[in-house]
Amino acid sequence: RSLSACDPASDALAELYRQRGEAGRALEAYLSLLPEPADRVGRRHSLVDLRVALGELAQARKELATLLEETPDDASLWLRLADLDAALGDRAAAGVALDRAFAAHADPDDLLRAHAALGTPSPIAPFRVSRAEVRALLAAHGRDTARLQSPSRMILDRTVEVLHPSGARLVLTHNLIQVLTKEGVQRFGEVEVPDGAAVLAVRTHKRDGTVREAEEIAEKEGISAPDLDLGDVVELELLEARAPAAFAGAFRGERFYFASADAPLVRSEYLLAGATAALHVDARAGAPRPVTEALALVMRRTGAAQIEQEPGAPLAIEYLPSVRVSRGLSLDRWRALLAERVGVATRQSEDLRSVARRLAPQADAHGLAALHRYVVEQVDQTSSIEEPATAALARSAGNRATLLLALLQAAGFQAELVLARSPQLGQSAELEEFSEPIVCVRLGELVVPIDTRARGAVPGQLPAALVGALALRLSQDAPAVAPLPPPLERDLRRQRVALHTSPDGAIALEVDQVESGFLAAERRAQLQQVAPDGRSQDLEQRLVGFHYPGGRVTALAWHGEDGTGDVTARFELQVPPSAGRGLRATPFPVLLQRRFVALPARHTDLVFAPPPPSILELDLAVPSGRRVRRAPSALTLDTPFGRYQRTVEIGPGGQVRVRAALDVHRVRVSPARYADFVRFCAAVDAAEAETIELDR
Repeated sequence: RSLSACDPASDALAELYRQRGEAGRALEAYLSLLPEPADRVGRRHSLVDLRVALGELAQARKELATLLEETPDDASLWLRLADLDAALGDRAAAGVALDRAFAAHADPDDLLRAHAALGTPSPIAPFRVSRAEVRALLAAHGRDTARLQSPSRMILDRTVEVLHPSGARLVLTHNLIQVLTKEGVQRFGEVEVPDGAAVLAVRTHKRDGTVREAEEIAEKEGISAPDLDLGDVVELELLEARAPAAFAGAFRGERFYFASADAPLVRSEYLLAGATAALHVDARAGAPRPVTEALALVMRRTGAAQIEQEPGAPLAIEYLPSVRVSRGLSLDRWRALLAERVGVATRQSEDLRSVARRLAPQADAHGLAALHRYVVEQVDQTSSIEEPATAALARSAGNRATLLLALLQAAGFQAELVLARSPQLGQSAELEEFSEPIVCVRLGELVVPIDTRARGAVPGQLPAALVGALALRLSQDAPAVAPLPPPLERDLRRQRVALHTSPDGAIALEVDQVESGFLAAERRAQLQQVAPDGRSQDLEQRLVGFHYPGGRVTALAWHGEDGTGDVTARFELQVPPSAGRGLRATPFPVLLQRRFVALPARHTDLVFAPPPPSILELDLAVPSGRRVRRAPSALTLDTPFGRYQRTVEIGPGGQVRVRAALDVHRVRVSPARYADFVRFCAAVDAAEAETIELDR
């Protein structure tokens, strides 16, 4: 009794009795502790264990019911309640408890074991494919592989989602994958099991009809398909539990595809069972229509050939038939939830207000620049927009956008957080594609967009991928989706090139290159990855070696790499006669066809990141005694895909001056316009390939 005398609220004495196997005295000790506020939940857990050990099942159930009133979302408690109800002979109550465990997204292995112990079918049981049906599929489709060229073939690609009214789901995945090449054996010979998934089957079906069952190996992340050889079939069956979405009864399923760019599909099907009322079915690209079969909605497709994925293709959702099912998740409801979470994350504190007052005494451009500089220089980007700004400030790590928004609000700025989506994704992108956090700040008549992810950028600069983007606004008094404010400064690369030639045909180039906008921030980030003494070699490998093989950098200096403005490179190149390709009027052409034209025609849109707008100023001093025999002429190409303009002047003193500007501003090209785009690329490439010829 000396333990209890030391601390009457301690459960040390009760635990001592428990360790000695004195369940009755331990129970008595725990009952005396229940009025104490500390760890009431933990003590009730112990009470349940002790009453079960003493055979007091009814009292144990009562204690467990009390626990569930305090923690109703604990799936393990519902499973335990089902065990107690079954032991007490109340199978109906046990079934109710198992249903509540499902709603609380119980571990799928535990849920299956509980149903097996009770002798009742699990929610997923009616929808599993039988072993006999598997054998029939393999007999019908597992032999004829002579005409197949892919590394594998999907004989069965099947997903079943059993929906609970709470929004919880059980997701069954069943695949039969026939491996046809060594590449296929390597890819599917090792099965990676997602965290928390129950493995129902991993086996190899041999060509001779025999079956090899896989064994799980402790401390090994995956499971090996046993004795796998060419022509064999890997069978994989997994069960996963998914939690409801943020709203009661709401969920958002994974997208299921009825065709693949990786392999032909013999049979693909998607089943929905359980609480299937009020569903939103988002079917794309000719997905099969749902039909009702037995207790499920079924979408099925057979004989889908492998889809050839074109270079530069858009998201698969645009051209592969697919379906995604959800319930209770509208755009307005989703953004309201995000707005609430961001509001919590940006809740003010004295520390936030103190930093805001110190750095931005006035809500003006100087204050904005100071707050932005503080956030990007002092805080490491590590978390989502739901991370509290106070935590990011204290740890110097967190979400920069959230912290900047909180500081701006504390300083009196009119600011909001939006989630942008690249225009490359098109109109059919999913809700989750609104994923790029951008802080928008009003300064007078201007709205300044800020991307906090790049340390070298300044307010008003945006990466090229977000120029022209759409944004999800979280403010409820604004349209849900609106264009992202344009950058205050566009990306631009300007090159001034002095071109010299010697009598033996060697070429010397003196280049001044200035990069502006977000392009400068990206260049700063690149320079940080290269040691100063390795930058000449890096430039030779990336630029000189391609355009002038055998050329070398004889001088190089970078300016602005530590600031926030333009980045300038000044470098000199020496090109020996054997490496020269003539006196090119465009020393470093962009080569649009090489970069973007991989096919003569297309079936899907071409999606690409255009080169940054560029301006070239080239001056050639013609050596004494020589004259210009031929030079490029003035040219203007003005198309829906971009603009190229060039002027050429030949001075009386033997100087050639070329001025050229290129701006490619289309990021998607439809198949119908692809031929026109190819012609534009070819015309620009031809113009940039023209040379200046001198008489000897």
